[in-house]
Amino acid sequence: MGILVPSNLVMAVPSMDDSDVQQYQLINYQKKLDLWSTENHNLSQNFEYDYLSDLSNVKIVKMESREITISEIIEQIENEPLNTEITEQGENKPLSEETFSTSAKDLLTDKPINFNPIARSPESPVQPQETKKTLASIDPTPTKENQHSDLAKQSQNPVANLISVPFQNNINFGVGQFDRTNNTLDIQPVVPFALNEDLLLVNRPIIPIVYQPELARIRFPNGETESIGDDFGLGDIVYQAYLTSSKSSNFILAGGPVLLFPTATDESLGSGKWGAGPGLVGILTKGPIVTGVLVNNVWSFAGDEDRSDVSLMTINPFFNYNFEGGWYLSTSPNLLANWLAEGEKWLIPIGGGFGRVFSIGKQPVNMSLRAYWNVVKPEGAADWTLQYTFTLLFPE
Repeated sequence: MGILVPSNLVMAVPSMDDSDVQQYQLINYQKKLDLWSTENHNLSQNFEYDYLSDLSNVKIVKMESREITISEIIEQIENEPLNTEITEQGENKPLSEETFSTSAKDLLTDKPINFNPIARSPESPVQPQETKKTLASIDPTPTKENQHSDLAKQSQNPVANLISVPFQNNINFGVGQFDRTNNTLDIQPVVPFALNEDLLLVNRPIIPIVYQPELARIRFPNGETESIGDDFGLGDIVYQAYLTSSKSSNFILAGGPVLLFPTATDESLGSGKWGAGPGLVGILTKGPIVTGVLVNNVWSFAGDEDRSDVSLMTINPFFNYNFEGGWYLSTSPNLLANWLAEGEKWLIPIGGGFGRVFSIGKQPVNMSLRAYWNVVKPEGAADWTLQYTFTLLFPE
């Protein structure tokens, strides 16, 4: 588990000249911040000490940050002197107990901190002052918000090293000859598996549970009619596997096979064909933005000979803009191209929505709501779709 701590702190007493500003070893503060944060379980592992004000009139300014592990901090503490200051000659000089009297125990209680990091001579015009400010009094709420924001970005990456179980419900309005409503619940567990230190295999099965309304009626010459649709059950399961690097990066590429299984419980709910094809994912993360595209094409190679062959391409561009507190705006339409269809081959939706990552008790979840209008569609396809997604998240 890592915590985010400043890697370079400049401590300055406002009433002193710039020439008197001293630089101190980070280790003096690292140990106290680490001990305090690990003992206070309300504090997230990603808490960032950007600013601690009014600490004996000492202003703490974060110059830059890096993520380090607790074991690295302990190793530094063991190898570096704790109570030292850096003199003008660049040498480590021990600090007296009077100069540096704050202990880790003080940081864990409401005891006022007597913190005076600058060694003073008797002639020094600046005298130590006490403050009632303690690290224990810092509100940990932003910590959870930052954690949710980071988790939102991770959940928006389709090949992230994050176990999740999305339940995506799609209500499709205006389907078929009678403009009925179709409902499809896609259960899409994402299970990454580390092959080695460098490679990650991300498993993404899609299990549809479908209600298909009556789409049309066929009238035979003898006067009898037959309905198409009005079925409920399991659709065709699709399995996607993506091989990607386990190293974190702003730009990620992944690829692998996509398999189609004829698991539909009724003819109107699936294709009746076995299929396979390639899939490719590209993701770019920059600041609050997570964007990319997922593309695959599946061709049938076996199955019911009386059913039509399958050659279906899916293009899934996505764009997410994240805000504080786990909130985000999002669009993620599924563009489909049925290459063997007669007439219009494309389904092109436009739209988007919003969502938020938060916790129910200790369980992180992701909820989103989106709407899409099909600006291009084959005959009989839905006019528009309302999409609601509830995702269980299982971060390490």
